[in-house]
Amino acid sequence: MKRFLVPLLGVILLMSFFPLAVSFKDSFVHDIYGEKTFAGFDNYAYLFSDRGFWLSLGITVIWAVASTAIMIFGGLSAALFLFKKGRFRKLVIFLLFVPWGIPAYMAVPIWRALIHGNSGNSLLKLLTGISVNLITQPGGAFIATLWVSFWMALPFTAFIFVGHLKKIPQDIIDAAKIDGANHRRLLSDVLLPLMKPAVITVTVLNLVKFLKDFTVIFLMTGGGPPMPQLITERSILGATTTAEVFLYDLFETARDIGIPSAFSFIMGLLILTIMLLWYRSQKRAKNTLVPISKIRRLPSKVPSDLVRRGAAFGLNFGSFPLIALVSAGTVLSVYALVWMSFSRVDTTYIDTLFPRFFTTQNFSDLFVKEGILRYYANSLLLSLSCALLIPVLTFGASYAMTRISLKKQTTILTIVNLSTVLSGVHSLIPLFVFFRVFQLTDTYLPLILIYLSHAIPFSLLTLKTYLEHFPPSFYELARMEGMPERSYLWKVLFPLSLSPIATSMIHTFLNAWNGFLAPMIFLNDDAKYPLSVKLYTYVGSVSSGDPKWGLFSAASILNLILVFALFGPLRRPLFQSVLSENSS
Repeated sequence: MKRFLVPLLGVILLMSFFPLAVSFKDSFVHDIYGEKTFAGFDNYAYLFSDRGFWLSLGITVIWAVASTAIMIFGGLSAALFLFKKGRFRKLVIFLLFVPWGIPAYMAVPIWRALIHGNSGNSLLKLLTGISVNLITQPGGAFIATLWVSFWMALPFTAFIFVGHLKKIPQDIIDAAKIDGANHRRLLSDVLLPLMKPAVITVTVLNLVKFLKDFTVIFLMTGGGPPMPQLITERSILGATTTAEVFLYDLFETARDIGIPSAFSFIMGLLILTIMLLWYRSQKRAKNTLVPISKIRRLPSKVPSDLVRRGAAFGLNFGSFPLIALVSAGTVLSVYALVWMSFSRVDTTYIDTLFPRFFTTQNFSDLFVKEGILRYYANSLLLSLSCALLIPVLTFGASYAMTRISLKKQTTILTIVNLSTVLSGVHSLIPLFVFFRVFQLTDTYLPLILIYLSHAIPFSLLTLKTYLEHFPPSFYELARMEGMPERSYLWKVLFPLSLSPIATSMIHTFLNAWNGFLAPMIFLNDDAKYPLSVKLYTYVGSVSSGDPKWGLFSAASILNLILVFALFGPLRRPLFQSVLSENSS
């Protein structure tokens, strides 16, 4: 069994936990253009004396707390809306599904065009008549970025809550209704108390996610706009300069790699500590369903009771406006994408309801002038490599997981799950330093390993859950026929597991296809860029001049056709679960 688990754990440890060790080691050296000298605690002293370091941490905390609070409220509201039977439920699910399928490197620039356009000339001005350049205003930039992040992440959170709501026994809900509980009372006294473990779990996961948020902020504002009160003697911070954005800027500008290494170690250690504390609390918690009769008799303090009822009131009446707002955002973003793709090549903002000069030149320019097929081919090579390698890593390991003790399974799953929170700028910087030693930074090998490590948790859990359904008698029968275990694994189980294997391969393919941050850090040669990085070069940052919105939109539409063609089969089981009747 070890021979199946060792390669998988090796990739996990190398790409997730090893960067933490590398950043720790490099934090004690001065690394100037590859020449290393011992620095002691100089790098930490430099960071701790930098006011920008503390300001970025403060902005990160504000961003993470605000994003998490909004996400929990929005996720619960959307889940409760989907949990109820209604004629528009399928349409709502589809509109929630769309943001989930649009990669960040596409969705964020589109929203930037919607909100910002060209100095405030945007669809927002066209629809409302109000010219507000939100992204150049500190408060507006923070709120706009918060909204885009919420719009993109809401579907995942909502579907998690829907899954937990469906696990609540129907007889508990029926008993409450017989006792005369209306929808709001049912929500406050039954559903929310039973959802508490799920709410805590999702809160922690979202908090960690937003603590290391980068891509949305970077693409939307670049960390800006600059604020005079946030300008220090060493750095210029903006309203959205979170720790990961500050770390990236530090990595791009610092002569001494030891300083961003120290920052990377601090961020990685902080995130890992939060998750370990949460895991420890989970072991002590007894997350069991409480009968409705006992729920009514539970002693409750007045403050907590008021909070619960207030939350129920807000969720009850806030779900429909929220769903309407998210749905309208989905329609507007898709409309803007289509509008700009068929508008004239030099379009910089949306100023009419319909394209003033309808043209298909953007599509022809992509193939004739831009050579876009090269970048599609690069993304295809990278994504296919990862998709073909993921079953090699996880299928045998998943089988091995079903053959070892529960204690060992728990340990391995904990390691695998912890690896998911250690991704981000803080882990990519030490990986860049590590692969630079072997002159592999401008190759696809680090990217393949990174994407495989990101895909392992989903693939391992999917395949393990499927293989557990095979009764032990299958293996005993194979042994009686004289079949070795290796043959049983690859000649019997593998052909029978093609469906979950295909699901994990599609998930891995999309994860690599939609990757943006890793190739942006590791690749310098334009000829090697995947499609994600090439699309970014068309629109650049918010301050870049001459954005090629037409080319960006046309390439995005072609990309979405492929993404949704693969994304649909991957998500179909989830949607069937959401649409199915409540379990009794």
